Amino acid sequence: MLIQHLVDMSVIKTIIITILSISTVVFVALFGRLPAFRRTPIAFLHKLLTRSIPNAFIKVDTVLTGRRLTRGLYSTGHYLMFEKHPLVLIFFVGLQTGGEAAMIPALWPTLAIYHKFLIPILVALPHYYLYLTATTSSAIIVPPAKVSGPPNGATTSPHNNSTALTDHNLPRPALAQTTARFAPNSQATPDFGPSHHRAIHAYPYDYLLYHPGYFCSTCHHPKPPRSKHCSLCKACIQKADHHCIWVNNCVGRNNYLYFLLLLVAITALLIYGTLLGWWFMRAHLDARFVGPLRVGHPEMNYWSSNTTWGEWFDRLAWALMQDVRVGAVALLCAMCTPLGAAFLGYHAYLLWAGMTTNEQGKWGDWREDVADEVVFRAELGSLREGMGDGAGGKDGAERRLPRLGLYPMLPPEVEPRAEDVDWPPRRMVRSRCWSGDGDDGGEKYKAKHWYIRTRDGDQPALHVKAEEAVARGIQGGEVIDGEIEVDDHRWERVRDMRREMDNIYDLGFWGNLLEVVLHRER
Repeated sequence: MLIQHLVDMSVIKTIIITILSISTVVFVALFGRLPAFRRTPIAFLHKLLTRSIPNAFIKVDTVLTGRRLTRGLYSTGHYLMFEKHPLVLIFFVGLQTGGEAAMIPALWPTLAIYHKFLIPILVALPHYYLYLTATTSSAIIVPPAKVSGPPNGATTSPHNNSTALTDHNLPRPALAQTTARFAPNSQATPDFGPSHHRAIHAYPYDYLLYHPGYFCSTCHHPKPPRSKHCSLCKACIQKADHHCIWVNNCVGRNNYLYFLLLLVAITALLIYGTLLGWWFMRAHLDARFVGPLRVGHPEMNYWSSNTTWGEWFDRLAWALMQDVRVGAVALLCAMCTPLGAAFLGYHAYLLWAGMTTNEQGKWGDWREDVADEVVFRAELGSLREGMGDGAGGKDGAERRLPRLGLYPMLPPEVEPRAEDVDWPPRRMVRSRCWSGDGDDGGEKYKAKHWYIRTRDGDQPALHVKAEEAVARGIQGGEVIDGEIEVDDHRWERVRDMRREMDNIYDLGFWGNLLEVVLHRER
């Protein structure tokens, strides 16, 4: 008996350690890069897992084999890490199906009738929503004939994998010159196809996280608001949240609803599997221990009554081993439930905040920049109008001069007009389930300010040619390369992120939920 007990405890310990190890690695790999975990042990473990260990392996292989092993594994590693493949999806489906096949037949004869009606539903829903999430695409489809490169004069953005018509994060307006180069170009205003047209008119630019004028360097089309290029899916994704290896697809505008329902279904299935296993084990525990306990002690009506912690674990281990299939699956469900609940809770928070996983990282960067006092904002209207009265001249001779610091609108193919953008979604407004647009027609969900970062935190400035400065009567300032630097006081420093930076994509929790349901491509 003692030997059998030790064997049982060893098996249980192995199962627990294996499940905890897999859960920890998965959690660190998926969540370790989030801004919330910066400078925490989770971020350290993520760096250890994704950088330190691979680099150490390469160094050891270099010394021992001259990197022959690394070169031999390169193609496999490149495929696993940088190509879209279904291996994780197959593992996910196999783990779920295998657990169901192991537990349900063993419990089926003992289950009440309502369980036999409930189980097929709880088993089918995760598979159904997994199929919808994996097969529904949010990619922006551009006809091959339209992919001919970005317009002339475009530059590569240093901030992401995109090409920009101008660097909006520099404190000087260059859009006038950019537009002049953009308009005459025969390739500058092409038709990028109906998919891109719908995507760029689905959300407005907020001039904070997303600015007009950036071209994807891979897809060669203007980047719609809230989109992001996925190197695995090889396409720009509408309202990109993240690429989910569990479903082998990007989660975005068209399948985010199915992804949320998948999380709900998986979490419910894990909780139910844990409870089924517990009820099974408790029945065995009560049958084995309650009878002897009640001899002389009728008040003892529970298997763990009057036990120490050691005895409690021993009895639980005994119950787990009554049917290893049920016990192992129940233990797996119990340990994976917190992971599923964490995923669901995290996306419930994102839904409440009106942002995506991709955008949360961007907001984290802005938060640090505001703390460093290098963020400025200006009213869009003042940037569109420019500075100066447009009059000036030598010796009193009046002549019209171009306005300074002008940020004109880009062509509608690149920067759609506000009235052409479906935001807040008209389908939501017509449904009468949401009245958040108020009496102003949803103006509070439209951008009012342009936000920039400066490298040194100094006041943004304009660069005016010396002769033009004389013509305008601008005095003072150091002349560098024939230009005078003039402070642009339309820009004000942002000191309070909560009060001075608006998330125009946040429609409130109910509005955000309706947007996920209704604002999809049909």
